Amino acid sequence: ENLKDASVGASYTAKAETWSVNVRVSDGHHEEESEFKVIVGNTIPACTAAVFAPDVGTTETAFTCSCSERIDPDDDPAMDTCSFRNGDEQLVEMLGGVCALDPALTSRGMELRCTYIPSDGEKGEGVTSYPVSPRNAPPRAPSVVLEPTEGKAETNFTCSVVEDSVDPDGDELSYHFRWSVNDHVNDELDQADVVPTALVRNLEGDAARGGDKISCAVWSNDGEEDSPVASSESVTLQNSPPVGGEVAVEPASLKEGESFTCVVSGATDIDGDTVQWLYEWQIFGAAVIGQESAVLDSSFFNKGDVVSCIATPTDGVDAGVPVESANS
Repeated sequence: ENLKDASVGASYTAKAETWSVNVRVSDGHHEEESEFKVIVGNTIPACTAAVFAPDVGTTETAFTCSCSERIDPDDDPAMDTCSFRNGDEQLVEMLGGVCALDPALTSRGMELRCTYIPSDGEKGEGVTSYPVSPRNAPPRAPSVVLEPTEGKAETNFTCSVVEDSVDPDGDELSYHFRWSVNDHVNDELDQADVVPTALVRNLEGDAARGGDKISCAVWSNDGEEDSPVASSESVTLQNSPPVGGEVAVEPASLKEGESFTCVVSGATDIDGDTVQWLYEWQIFGAAVIGQESAVLDSSFFNKGDVVSCIATPTDGVDAGVPVESANS
């Protein structure tokens, strides 16, 4: 470089270079010159701070350790290392750059730190991060099915957990249930088994009925947090026929030319459908062909005949159980 100054700035030098300096001494009468040589050595890299990220996480978080600013004037290839510790216990040591801690090595409440050690073959001074404690990890969602896959308003349905929630922290889990009718949520029924008549289909409080779609949702809780909610497929309730009823033939006695009437009452339809009746007249137990109304004309019976009526409740879709008249 043929520099004339008594000192040389570091920016002029590079590792492994050999520098020489010639010194000439004179007292005005005599001169002497000497040469000195030096080989530029390695500068050990440095790290300004270790960064443990993220600063908030759970036992499912892949925490990382990195160097906020790495300094190596020689620009040598990095051979850094880093280590993770729980308090005084070393968990793992690995090559640096960006080190990632396997979540399987962590548990809730640990006091985690990382130490980053810069190196180019010669290790520099390690720097240690601030501590981070993994928080509670919520449980994972379960899987659920609604059983049976078909039924009526009085069928017992079960919201079945077919795959349990898994809690990363190993906490004991409790399960919670929610039922819906046509997307109307019934929050108050936190139970796995339900008969649809116990559910309401609207804000007015009308009970679920045939034609409605019911579904259930389930989630778990580890004492601190809920899992994601798992929802079942919906099931459309089948129609239920009317049930019950009373039937009587009136009047109990009649005069010539008068007609009998089949009087019906009391049938109910759980779906709220209008109850209609189908009629069959019998004389001495034999059906009167073609007579399907509630009235039997006197032309079809004679004095001394035993006349009875069988009425069947129907909602227009399904017929119920036939009811025979209590008198004849």
